[in-house]
Amino acid sequence: MKKPPRVLSLVLALVLSVSLCAPALASGSSDAGPSISHNPSHEYSSYWAATTKFFLYANAKGGLTRVEAPGYDTTNQLRVEEYDRSFRFLSGKYITYDGLPVWGGFYAGENYNFIITGQNNPNESDSVEVIRVLKYSKDWQYLGKASVYGANTYKPFDAGTVSCAESNGILHILTCHEMYKSSDGKNHQASMQITIRESDMTVTETNCDGGFIGRVSHSFNQLIMVDSQGNFITANHGDAYPRAIEMEMLVDGGRRERPNTDIREADIRKDWNDGDRFGDVLTPEFPGKTGFNYTGAMLGGMAETTNGYLLAYTQEPSAALGDLYQVKLAYIAKKDIKLTVAGTGGGELSYFQVRQITNAKADLMNWDPNTDPDQGNPFVVPTSLSGGYIIWKSARGEISWTTYDASGQTGTIRTGSGKLSDCQPIYFNGKVVWYANRSDKLIFYTLDASGLTAIDAASGASTPSTSTPSTPSPFKDVADNHWALDYIRTCVEKGIVNGVGDGRFDPDGTVSYAQFVAMITRAFFNDEVQKVTDTTGKPWYYPNMQTAFSYKLDLFSNIRKYGGWPEVVVADTPINRYDMAAIARQTLLRYGTNPSNENPTYNPYENNSSIKDYDQFPQSNWYQLYRAEVPVCYYYGILTGMEDGCFHGEENMTRAQACVVLVRMMNLLSDKTRQAKQENPVVTIECRDRQTNQVLRYYRHLCNSDSTYLFPPTVIDGYTPEETRIEGTASSADSTVVVYYTPN
Repeated sequence: MKKPPRVLSLVLALVLSVSLCAPALASGSSDAGPSISHNPSHEYSSYWAATTKFFLYANAKGGLTRVEAPGYDTTNQLRVEEYDRSFRFLSGKYITYDGLPVWGGFYAGENYNFIITGQNNPNESDSVEVIRVLKYSKDWQYLGKASVYGANTYKPFDAGTVSCAESNGILHILTCHEMYKSSDGKNHQASMQITIRESDMTVTETNCDGGFIGRVSHSFNQLIMVDSQGNFITANHGDAYPRAIEMEMLVDGGRRERPNTDIREADIRKDWNDGDRFGDVLTPEFPGKTGFNYTGAMLGGMAETTNGYLLAYTQEPSAALGDLYQVKLAYIAKKDIKLTVAGTGGGELSYFQVRQITNAKADLMNWDPNTDPDQGNPFVVPTSLSGGYIIWKSARGEISWTTYDASGQTGTIRTGSGKLSDCQPIYFNGKVVWYANRSDKLIFYTLDASGLTAIDAASGASTPSTSTPSTPSPFKDVADNHWALDYIRTCVEKGIVNGVGDGRFDPDGTVSYAQFVAMITRAFFNDEVQKVTDTTGKPWYYPNMQTAFSYKLDLFSNIRKYGGWPEVVVADTPINRYDMAAIARQTLLRYGTNPSNENPTYNPYENNSSIKDYDQFPQSNWYQLYRAEVPVCYYYGILTGMEDGCFHGEENMTRAQACVVLVRMMNLLSDKTRQAKQENPVVTIECRDRQTNQVLRYYRHLCNSDSTYLFPPTVIDGYTPEETRIEGTASSADSTVVVYYTPN
């Protein structure tokens, strides 16, 4: 299974077919800092993949949990570490578990954690336990196991990896194995599927023989996910039958309880077999000999978007001398997928659109394989169903990345100094996050439109990396490496904001209340904006402001109504960062996005350690409400603060900052449905000086669903309120209540 000479380059084919296819817990005491060990790779260009050793997931406490496979330090135990939202180390422990000797993988499910292990079966006995899946609670209490015996398995996980997904209490494991000896006396390798009912850890299905539906022979890498409809989607990198990359769909949500729901692999050499499936994409298969064990390609990742599905991979695209691995993206629109119903036979073809993202060239006379760019195996990181990132190793000490959208279109390629491992990056707190070991240090990396940042897990020190785009900025006052270029470009392309003329954008210019309201309503309420037609004699922002009021976006900000309402107009006043956060927060609520829905124990007044100037937020005026609004925006990664770790809410918002906030919100809310308008009335409280009748301050309060309200009066320096509480019942319309204050 040696890699052939580099000059042999092969062509990738994509086949889109139908199928998917009692121990005790021992925890050590908390450690003083993160563990440093090995640094596995996501690459497998030599021949085939290997099981993953590094894992990362967002936990219920709002932070991150890092998991590292055993066998890579002196303990030979599973390593688990907890970090806060700012990547500060909180605790670490080793977990001794009753697993089989061969490591398979780890999966962080919605309600449970799972460890997958196995052992070789040299005598090919059906009584040998070859796969063991251990189930734990989220706080690592052992809950049970599932065992697979025999299963036509000589060596589990050999030449591939372990990939997991779950839906409706069903855990589906896609992996591979060397099988029992065949008639030719050889242990051939193929993909393998296991389905487990999580509630009682019953193995409901094991697909492991040589002819099971969805089987891929010589399966070098396996990926599985659950799409937005609950269907299991798989991708397999095959060297034989088919000698291609194959994507399959299990359309019944992972349950195969009736014979006519069996998913059958389409035979690419004959007519269609029966089954519910995608059609095949019969592009040319990998050139070379079936079973050659080298395909000149690596399967990196897959994702669903609103409009389709995509696969990212690298490949040596031709046999030309000096050819290097190139990153490619295969995309298929959902509307173009042809399903074949079980029992009908026949079927139409479904086709991927394949795009080569990179175009690296090498002159072998001067080529240095250690430093010249040879594109690595890409990761795919969805940030929402609207798109995400593709990340790959581009050269020694460098990482390249680009974005993709819902239609499979990619953006600017950027490069920065960093390192990848086999840790699948995740989208967390508004950024893509992963970790690797670098110079004997555990380093977290974050990536967003502002670029790549390395964070030392032990010290917390961060190092931004300069990134260079391959396409120039469209504005002469926005540099090609401007931290907000991609955000600005996105907002301009979507018609949310325009330049200021003369080829300029003015990224550091201020944003008025009217301008920000116009931006946010164009992005999230544009259909309502278009319905406002009574604009005669009204300012340009009237439809946007009217829409904002109808959805109560101004509830906890200093926006004033106008055009018939009594409050002072501040539409042209620069908006500060406090009010920007308040309006953004109200927009999240209109899409049903609230931390308490996800984590009932979340308290914004307590979960704010990442905001260094939180204790300096004003409390003696209306801004006291921002002590809740700002942390929630941090919780969702919409806001991340300034370089000094402070929020600086009193500062005016810039045009570049507005674009960043809006794009992050679009990524967060892209797959969410806007809720109905808030019908509860709002009570406007006018705080008046008893002696002069002058309005000292006003604030607004949303009534309960029964139109009642009850709250204390606001605090105003130098005055004492004449009432200790304000309560009453409002009409169906908004109303005003006057509260008098006596000078001290």
